[in-house]
Amino acid sequence: MEQQWIALGIAIVTGSSTLIGVAITNYFNIKAIEKRHKFEAEENEKKTKLELRKEVYLGLAEDIYLLNTFIFKCINDRQSRSENNLINRLNTQIRKLQLISSNEISYEADKLNSLFTKVMFDLNFGLKEIIMLEYENDNLDKFTQRYQKEFDSFSSLSNEVKITELDLSLKINKLEIFHKEMVNTQIKIEKMNEDFLENINKIDEYKKKLMMEMIDSLKPLRPILINLMNLMRLDLGVIDQYKFDLHEYDLEHNQFKEYLKDKIN
Repeated sequence: MEQQWIALGIAIVTGSSTLIGVAITNYFNIKAIEKRHKFEAEENEKKTKLELRKEVYLGLAEDIYLLNTFIFKCINDRQSRSENNLINRLNTQIRKLQLISSNEISYEADKLNSLFTKVMFDLNFGLKEIIMLEYENDNLDKFTQRYQKEFDSFSSLSNEVKITELDLSLKINKLEIFHKEMVNTQIKIEKMNEDFLENINKIDEYKKKLMMEMIDSLKPLRPILINLMNLMRLDLGVIDQYKFDLHEYDLEHNQFKEYLKDKIN
């Protein structure tokens, strides 16, 4: 009987040990699975953030190259001034860069944002005088067309009087009135044409001046862009695959300088 109790005790201890062993094994298996899932989640998060940063970096690099061309088009092309897609994209890319990047890159992005804001302020401030003169010329053109219609009307009436008016005295009187009106109208037209051409010359001078100012305004961007592009290359860890150089930026800058030289000459 005693041996049976001993056997039973041994069986209980053995069974308990087995259960405890299974429980411990399961516990560590669960922990290992949780650790693996956590690691995979962290890796996926890192990959997602890297892809997001890569998208922002490439987008910023592409758009910043277009900035020179956009600015100089704004100076010379009225229609381009209402096309804000590039500026909106750049603002968005810089804000994203400030939020998702390392402290070092965010710091450079802050400097880029400050300079970009200054560049756009300089551009808009410089465009004010040009826009005002263009608006004045629009009005001059409208009034010139109106006075030209008046002149044509007086001319037509004068020709009609010559044919239909039989009373010589009345004919002469009417013709003198029409002639006087035509002369006065012609003087107005000529004065408006002079003002129009004068404004055109002023606009050209303001454009040349503004383009020179914008070259100076854009210069401080270059060292920040170089440093920023290098930091972004290092962050991506694939220097050869992603080319963040300023060759295209320099190319457009040089093209603009040649364009400016032609304008000045």
